[in-house]
Amino acid sequence: MSNQVKKSLVLKLSTWICLLLHKSYRYRFYNTNNRDEAETIHDKRAFVIASWHQNCFAGILAHAHQGIALLVSRSLDGEIVGRLANSIGLKAIRGSSRKGGREALEQMVEQTHHGLRSAITVDGPKGPIFEIKRGVFCISAETGAPILPMIAVGARYWTL
Repeated sequence: MSNQVKKSLVLKLSTWICLLLHKSYRYRFYNTNNRDEAETIHDKRAFVIASWHQNCFAGILAHAHQGIALLVSRSLDGEIVGRLANSIGLKAIRGSSRKGGREALEQMVEQTHHGLRSAITVDGPKGPIFEIKRGVFCISAETGAPILPMIAVGARYWTL
């Protein structure tokens, strides 16, 4: 079996497993008044979701079909996340600090200008953990959209 076929199978299987997990989750949202207030600040109701990298999986699933563009790396992991995001009605914009970051940031700014909400993991996959990078501030400054800190955590979960 060729590497390309293996990669395709891994991507399809991973996306399918994530979609199954999504169907099994039940979500409860707290302090939604913060989100409501953030929507009133920008003239097109856009905002920038800022989340830690460790919380991105549940956060992506929790926002299915809500008109959000998220920054996703160009790695194989990013391909899985991008496919998952697209399959649940989100828009994946590919790029990272090392590969295509400037172009991805410009796309995020453009999408936010048009009223699409943006989501970014502020500490990124390479870390250091809980150290905020500047991308979220750039998007907010360029668009006038407020930053909405957000996390999604499970009541019961496995740690890999």
